Amino acid sequence: PVNDWRALDETTWVVATDFGVYQTSNAGGHWERVGDMPFIPVFELDVDTASSQLVAATFARSIQTFPLDSLVSAPEPVDTSTSAVLAQRPTHGLAPLNHPFHGQAQFSLGRSWVGGTWEVWSLAGQRVDEGRISGVKLALSTHGWPRGGALFVVRSQDGTQRCAEPIVVR
Repeated sequence: PVNDWRALDETTWVVATDFGVYQTSNAGGHWERVGDMPFIPVFELDVDTASSQLVAATFARSIQTFPLDSLVSAPEPVDTSTSAVLAQRPTHGLAPLNHPFHGQAQFSLGRSWVGGTWEVWSLAGQRVDEGRISGVKLALSTHGWPRGGALFVVRSQDGTQRCAEPIVVR
């Protein structure tokens, strides 16, 4: 299972899995393990641009770090931990329920999102589903959504708020 992910640039992504950290440099065409960490669960990733490191929170080995220049050939990676679009843990009243999703995705949304819109985007950048938010609970069929990773994006009715949550579809 993929527990968390970060985009370091347009084609370089890293994922935290139950068996360590993996990276792709070609938008998911080929994946390989990062570093020499044992096969242990990694639950969270963060990008520390100040010290130019990828930070991985593990279950059994505390915090592991990897130099970004060993993962990204571009001079400056994108710091997705502070991006409004790829917020790691949104605090705007958006919470995925029963995650990872299998057959149905459920979200709990704050009242400020009612009347707004939602979208699901593949990691390849294609919109795969969309709709309007009519209440604070949202239940959606995942039929046709990409297996593996995707991005759930919500926008407020007036377009002033935007929030995203990385999701996993089985």
